[in-house]
Amino acid sequence: MVENLVDLYEFSKMYHEQDNTKYGFEFSLNDFYFSSGYLFSYGGYLFGDNNRDDEDVGLHKGEAKLGVQVLRQFAAEMSAACIDDSAKLAISGAMASGKYFSSVTTPDVRSVIVSTLATTYQSEKGLSLEEATALAEENIIGVPFPDLPANGDLMNPSEEMIECKQMGGINGYAMSSYTKYPNASLAFINFATSYEMAKLREEILQIAPARSDVAAESTELSKQLFDRVSNGSIVLMPSIKAIDQVWTPAGSFMADVAADPNRGANAKYDTLDKIQAALEQLSQDIYDAIHLLDR
Repeated sequence: MVENLVDLYEFSKMYHEQDNTKYGFEFSLNDFYFSSGYLFSYGGYLFGDNNRDDEDVGLHKGEAKLGVQVLRQFAAEMSAACIDDSAKLAISGAMASGKYFSSVTTPDVRSVIVSTLATTYQSEKGLSLEEATALAEENIIGVPFPDLPANGDLMNPSEEMIECKQMGGINGYAMSSYTKYPNASLAFINFATSYEMAKLREEILQIAPARSDVAAESTELSKQLFDRVSNGSIVLMPSIKAIDQVWTPAGSFMADVAADPNRGANAKYDTLDKIQAALEQLSQDIYDAIHLLDR
């Protein structure tokens, strides 16, 4: 059911029909870190030359408009919390209570959700903390993003599915050139990136390891995330300064898309042509913000 977004879409409608206070899939669409992958999946990109060329802003390229259509269709089955940060802020309690059947977050947040659900189990089922935590671990399952219909239409999907790309980030360590203790700094970096520490970090924080030897012995989700980074299915967040000019306009656009299904006759993104025009404007706005001082 979570292998592709079409099945999750159908389940979400049924889940909400059974109880109109619950939602099968809910996340904050305005968080472009999570919603950007839907554009990437259909050929859009942030910057050209593998995210190094800020002269080429490509959120409107390829068939990125299909990714926006997918998000708009799903937003119609979500609550108003998907428009802003409300869904993101409520995720642990909403997942623990069953208000959200599924959501989107980073792997490290899973431990918070598990802890919240364990507390609920202690209260409702009279379990010990150990028993409640074990049960919560079984019931909170992390999976990669579900596949998408190749035609970008959840309501009339094609049989062909494509992998859903997503944005990802890698944490690293750096040593200042000004340090008075370069040997000690290097020793710490070697310690922090060792097999033992990478494995412990993954166990405690649920963060997928960047070491192949640790990933091979980790959870199934960590293995899948490592493979997706390796094959390019996870698009690493650009490390150039221009990324700072992306979040506000892109987040505002996605929030507007999330609100669109409730506009009725005043809808702004109900056709692919309208979506394409809006994406072209978004790319231009980001480009202008980046290069404003160049003129």
